[in-house]
Amino acid sequence: MVANLSRFVQAVEIDLSAFKGATPVEIFGRTPFPTIGDSAYFLSVGPHAFYWFTLQYQPSGLSASQPHPLVTIGVNGNWQDVYTRPESKKALEALLPEYLMTCRWYNNRGRTIQSAHIIDAIPVEPTLQEKSQHSEQGVKEEGHPTIPHAYNIVLVRVDYTEGVPDTFVLPLAYAEGVDLSNSEAYRDAAVAYLQGTNHAGVLFDAVNDKEFLTIPLETLTRQCPIQGTVGELTATQTAAFQKLWADSKSFQTTTAQKLAIAQPAGTPTLHHPASLEPHLLRGTHSNILATYGDRFFLKLFRRVEECINSDLEMGHFLTTLASSSDSVLVDHIAPVVGFLEYSRKGIEPMTIAIVQKYIPDTRDAWSFTLDSLRDSFEQVMTKAIDIDEIAIPPSQLIPALTVEIPPMAYEIMGAFLSSMQLLGQRTAELHLALISDTVDPSFAPEEFSSFYQRSIYQYMRNQSGQTLLQLKKLLRSLPPHLQPQARMVLNQQEMLLGRFKRVLDQPITAMRARCHGNYHLEEVLYTGKDFVIIDFEGEPNRSLSERRMKRSPLRDVAGMLQSFYYACQVALQREGESGLIRPENLSLMQQWAKFFYSWISLVFLKQYLATADNAAFLPKTQPELQILLSAYLLEKAIYELDYEMNHRPDWLEIPLQRILELLEIPQEERQ
Repeated sequence: MVANLSRFVQAVEIDLSAFKGATPVEIFGRTPFPTIGDSAYFLSVGPHAFYWFTLQYQPSGLSASQPHPLVTIGVNGNWQDVYTRPESKKALEALLPEYLMTCRWYNNRGRTIQSAHIIDAIPVEPTLQEKSQHSEQGVKEEGHPTIPHAYNIVLVRVDYTEGVPDTFVLPLAYAEGVDLSNSEAYRDAAVAYLQGTNHAGVLFDAVNDKEFLTIPLETLTRQCPIQGTVGELTATQTAAFQKLWADSKSFQTTTAQKLAIAQPAGTPTLHHPASLEPHLLRGTHSNILATYGDRFFLKLFRRVEECINSDLEMGHFLTTLASSSDSVLVDHIAPVVGFLEYSRKGIEPMTIAIVQKYIPDTRDAWSFTLDSLRDSFEQVMTKAIDIDEIAIPPSQLIPALTVEIPPMAYEIMGAFLSSMQLLGQRTAELHLALISDTVDPSFAPEEFSSFYQRSIYQYMRNQSGQTLLQLKKLLRSLPPHLQPQARMVLNQQEMLLGRFKRVLDQPITAMRARCHGNYHLEEVLYTGKDFVIIDFEGEPNRSLSERRMKRSPLRDVAGMLQSFYYACQVALQREGESGLIRPENLSLMQQWAKFFYSWISLVFLKQYLATADNAAFLPKTQPELQILLSAYLLEKAIYELDYEMNHRPDWLEIPLQRILELLEIPQEERQ
């Protein structure tokens, strides 16, 4: 704090060289001041005024595509002391904010990191034959000797200048004697170089290390707790684990292909077949995803909280339901077979990872939909149909429920339309299952109270206000062709809030329940004949406790309808980029995209409501249903607008256009 006790303006120079590289951020206004350098720091303070700063070591503009500068940390004693000895631990914690900014999975780049603190480092190691393959026997890989590694699952708390902190899971490995100049793999994954009196090595991200990936499944198989510095990692099998293990086609019984693993007293001896080789799923994911042969699927969470993860809670609940002989869910979820948790005295356990049955020979419903829409676009390009002949149902979905699906829709989209009808059925069956337990307080449905209606309205209002404020700031930097649409959206703020306020004014005769929470086409697998619903983690921008709240399942319905809209727009864009759509045909193809979206949505919604059949979570009257669904559709469009501004600006036109359509702004006024 710098205070001026005089009644006159004062200038001061302060020696802050010990904090070189830090940025003073004024606490109340969150205004960043110039970064501290070697010279004295100059400030001018008004009469009887003061500044109160927090020092922020802001990452140096690094993106996920850039490696961070490698720092050498001195470690006295064993290398593991980097997690416990104050000097070494502090040095590692200081570089973690910059390191996180280079990680593709880290999605909080819009928040200013204040500090990072290592909560615990849990030492883990493989115990199977894979370990011998990475021993000091000098096995060669890509021209370099394979070096034995040591592994830790590290929990890091990240504090921000605003908002609540996050806790992240970092799987880190240490390799001694690595020559970084000759090892690109180590260099790209490196976090820090550790230098001690009798050792020197690199600390690196263990995600791409196949030996590390064997550890979660081995830990689950053994079910032995692993002690950390202040807590412990525990593993729990569900009833589905041993059945899946024994029934798998890849289960081997020959001595050469198995290795016995010690089990807790009273449990059968299980064997780890060589065919359970782990494979990391590539791509940009918010969690670590891997498969083990054709049997198991691992999700190791990057962000954790002091509560059960909804993906585990809901997955375990549905797995138990699906195990009953008359359950319709048995083939439409991926059963949870086990999970890893971290616990320490005084806190609720944190879900670190879940293991599920792997569903082979599938593709996500997003890619299935895009391929089907591509075929549909190719069909209509050959048809001589005037734009006025393309039948479009009413824009309001609930009044449109009485409209018959035209033969042309089935003629063009055929089996795909039937698949979307089936998806509507599976979605309703999921929601019916989630309200089937009226005793468990975590799943028993609750009333749609006036207090909850107000909380919905307040959330929608705050979300739209923040998103439109950000859009206003970005307006001048948007491409010229998007600026008119963006201005139009900004000008409709009062209309937007009016639509949300209808939720507050209309009594809702429905129950709230647990639902998927982030339901869209990429959260569904297509088997070729049917669908499997996956990933019950919820919206990534919400805290885990928020994701466990009971809401209207119509939010899931709105999420899927929004996904249909995105798919139709992306398919249209791809046809244009491929050159198949000529400029003079663009208006006609846009009308066909609207045709596809409208009838896909209507088929899905009709079957959903027919299957739900007046379930407790559905409003009793059509006006209630229309108001809720319309509000959730707008909420989802605003959410997507915020997401695209921060992550995919090239897709920004889609949510802008979607918002204007939902507000029923005429096409000619959007130009």
